[in-house]
Amino acid sequence: MNLKYIINNGFYIPLITYYFFGHSYVLFYITTCKLFITNHYISFAKFYDNKYIYFKSFVRLTDTGHIASLIYYYNPHFLPIAFNIHFVISFGYWITYFLFDLKDMDNSQSIQINQLACRIISNFNHSIPVCYLFYKNLYLDKSITYFDTYTLYYSLLWCYFWFIFIYTPWRFLTSDPVYSVFSNDKPFCFSFFIVILMNIILIFGNFIGQISQSTLYELENKY
Repeated sequence: MNLKYIINNGFYIPLITYYFFGHSYVLFYITTCKLFITNHYISFAKFYDNKYIYFKSFVRLTDTGHIASLIYYYNPHFLPIAFNIHFVISFGYWITYFLFDLKDMDNSQSIQINQLACRIISNFNHSIPVCYLFYKNLYLDKSITYFDTYTLYYSLLWCYFWFIFIYTPWRFLTSDPVYSVFSNDKPFCFSFFIVILMNIILIFGNFIGQISQSTLYELENKY
């Protein structure tokens, strides 16, 4: 393992992010995951047939999850929306992964790329944030944050803003579907079904947030 391999695969990134953000495990996590994938597309751009690949780390819905986490970190009132966003990111990913064979459209098999590191970061992005926010939702003061119809509306607005103003222009500009479930070989009705499914998952996430808060509140008052 030489120095170029270490740098290209981003193994140095946790050391840097820990130095600057070691005082906060949340900031450390966010910056590490964000910089890792950004470093990946910059270092291995030559393996992808897309001249805009350098910007790919800002295009996926998962990438907006880092922004949602950052907003929550500085403004705890944002927790319901951040939770909803990560809920649809995580459960949307795993449901389509297991049921509809979701694949990464940029899955280069070059031996220069450490596939295990990429897999670990991907799994982290689709599990840790939603679990952390669910935990915080249970024990954060309900006078600070709570789930309601408005948190659902704002979460839907977030996702549709991403779809219309980020995903759609990227798709037209690069012909990159980002997700295999939206690839050109999939029928339109199937892709439309996936969009509807994501809406259902988001609505269910907001419901989970509501019911978990109310259930804990009732248990606290009962005992």
